[in-house]
Parts: sequence; C-alpha cells; structure tokens
Amino acid sequence: MVEIYYLAIAIAVLISLVSWRAGLYLAVLFDVVRDPVRKLSDDHSVFITVAAAAIWGAVFLGLLFSDMSLIRLSLSRYPSLRRGITWLVMAVIPGALISTALYHGGYKLAIIGGISFIAPLLGIAIGFSFPKTEVDLKRILSFYVIVNSVTLIGTILEWKKYNFPGLGGIDMEWIRHHGHLQVELIAGFYRSPDIMGLHAAHVIVFCAVLAMQSKDLAKLGWSALGVWAAFCLLLSGRRKMIGIPLIFVASFILISFLRGSRGASKLGGVITILAVLGVVFVFSSEEVQSTQEYQEFATTLITRGVERSNEVVLGSVFETLRQSGILGSGLGSATQGSHYVKMGRRPKAWQEDGVSRCFKELGVIGVVFLFFAIFNFLQTVVRSLKIIPPTHSTQQFQIGLLAVVLGNMASFAISHQQYSGDPVNALMVLFLLGTVLGMPRLYAAGGRPCSS
Repeated sequence: MVEIYYLAIAIAVLISLVSWRAGLYLAVLFDVVRDPVRKLSDDHSVFITVAAAAIWGAVFLGLLFSDMSLIRLSLSRYPSLRRGITWLVMAVIPGALISTALYHGGYKLAIIGGISFIAPLLGIAIGFSFPKTEVDLKRILSFYVIVNSVTLIGTILEWKKYNFPGLGGIDMEWIRHHGHLQVELIAGFYRSPDIMGLHAAHVIVFCAVLAMQSKDLAKLGWSALGVWAAFCLLLSGRRKMIGIPLIFVASFILISFLRGSRGASKLGGVITILAVLGVVFVFSSEEVQSTQEYQEFATTLITRGVERSNEVVLGSVFETLRQSGILGSGLGSATQGSHYVKMGRRPKAWQEDGVSRCFKELGVIGVVFLFFAIFNFLQTVVRSLKIIPPTHSTQQFQIGLLAVVLGNMASFAISHQQYSGDPVNALMVLFLLGTVLGMPRLYAAGGRPCSS
C-alpha cells in the first residue's frame, strides 16, 4: 500500500508541474489520504505524512514556470509584502546560527525550523495567483468541504466503537481529564484528534463562507454540512480547534463593521440557519444524549478560555525566557517533528503555544524582527481590504477568508504543533491569506477571467 501511495504522490507531482491549478485539488485530496495510509502501514513512518507537501512544492514550481508574472504582480502591488518577507527571513537567521553553533548536527534543526517558518510563504503566492474568478475559489473550498465531510464519517465510526481499519490515533488512545470529566478524544481517519478537529473546523468556516455566497437550497446544503462538521468537531475534544469557528465569527463581524460591509447580516442569516438545523438535529437524534461529557468539556472554552490562554501564552513566555535566555535555544528546537531527525545533543522543549515557541527558537532579537514582519503583513492585508468597496460582494468574500486565517492564527497562538510539524496545514492557511490579497485582482476584472 505504501509503495502505491508514493507512486500516486509522484504522479500527482508530475500533474502539478504541468497543471498547477489542478495540482491544488490533488494537494487537498492527499491531505486526507495520507493519514489512513500512514496508520495502515507497518512502521507508521512520519515521511508518509510529510511526503504530501511535495505536491504543494510542485504546485509552486508549476506556477513559477507558467505564471511568474502573477508572483511579480503580488510583490509589486504590495511593497509591504516584500518587506514582511525580508523581515521574516531576518528573524530566523539568528536562531539558525545558534542551532548550528550549539548542537552537533544542529544544522538539521535549523533546516527543519527554517522550513517551518519560511516554506508556508509559498502558499501566499499560490493563493494570490490561483483564482481567475471567484468561482475558482468557491470550487476549491467546495472540494475541500466535500472531501473532508466524507472523511469525517470515520469520526462517528470510531465514536460508535466500530472496528474499522484506519480509525483512531497512531499507537495511542487520546483521553483528556478535566475535573470530574474523562473525555475520550476521537481522531477518526485522521492521525490525531487535533488534526481531525482542525479539518472539521475548516469545514465549518468554509461552509459559512460558501453559504454567504449562495442562495436558497445551496445555502441550506452548506449549512447542513456545517452542522455535521460541528458535531464531529465536538467529538475531537480539542478546545483550540473549537475556538477557530468562534474567532471566525467574531473577526468577520468586527471587520465587516469597521469596513461598513453588509456581510455581518449575511453571516447572521447563515448562523440562524445553522442554529435551526442544529436544534432539529439535537431533538431528532438520540445519540446527542451520549455526548454530554463532550458538550460539558467544550463549554470550558468559554468559562476558562481567557484564564487558560494567559496561563499557556504569558506564563510559557516568561518561563521560556528564564530557561533559554534572550538568545533562545536555536531554530527548530521547539518545532514539532524535529525529534525524528537523528543528531547529537538536542535542546529540551515543552513549548506548546506558538508565542513561546517563537521566543524559544528565535530569541528576543528574532521575535522583534518577527514583529516587524507581522506588522508589514498586516499593512498588506489592510491595503487589500481598502481596494474593494465595502458594499461589494467580493469584499464580503474577502473578509470571510480573512476571518478564517485569523481563526487559525488564534489556534496557532495556543498550540503550534499542527502547523509547525505539518507544512501542509500551514500552507493551506497561507494559501487563504494569498487569496485575500488576490481578491482585488478579481474585483478589478469585474468577474471576468483575469491573468494579471
């Protein structure tokens, strides 16, 4: 099976080099396929997971070979984007030097950490260049929703204790204790509850974006799939993933208000439909009664969310500075998956949240550079928003995609592993950021196909 998987990856890479837009659909498909293949393999090699990133690399190369002008356009339209990329590269250099100097084989850590920070930038170029019209964006989001909605069936199968190949975590059971609660976390066909929860959360927010762009039966259909994904997200038991749809809603409403957009009313309509469908589901399904512990655990996101965030982020930052000093422990020292690389003495890392990870790997100097990079990226986003009139439907679409990115950023701040250890997840988020920056190009084309 593994040999067939690698052969399929190779074919997907070749297709992506020839037709990079088609390759993006293959990247979404293999994002789902890779986890059950890894779980069914004999050694559960992490390379099976990482290999899917090769398709994204081929997509970028295909874009580079065929539509280099679009990449140049993104950099010329947004000078602040160029500055942001420069600051980001500068941010990782001090940490890379420290890893290389401190550890035997430390250059391997530096490479892994550098890839984690820099490689996802390819997603911005792909996202900016991918859509010729808004229909292209709706199609890729729809494809993601459908593929993952089918895969989420595994969540219910595992929850109902079916003995089906490919279900559950990799060589472990996930159980979370909280007070009197003991919650069994469900992974389904995905490799962990974190990854299942991330995909379920994306299905929810993508369904909301698509529903806002749809009418009548289509709006109802996307909303129904959103309710389905919400139930699976609940079973993941991962509060940091449950927070993504919540941050999405708050961000969309706030940005719409600041821009004077009417999108908030559309989202309100979608939320109403979701609520109605959710109530119907609750009262028509006897199975909901057996999810009481999951529901109670999920509510702790509200009751202890701020307190927990302060504990994880602020407390971890101060402890990281105390242990690692202002220079940090070097690039890659806290990157998820670096322990798979054979090398000599390696630094101990416990940092779960993304903020303390940055202090651990980049040091204070690198974090300062990272701050300037983020500031320039924010300037780029603000400029892209101002180009499109707030009352235009394209602006509502743009704000929706930006709200998805912000939801993922909040999740990264609380827990970085699902992004730092898996370039594919980070690439998907920055692909969405690239589409936000590319929306003015679609608006200028007036809905007509455009190439520049």
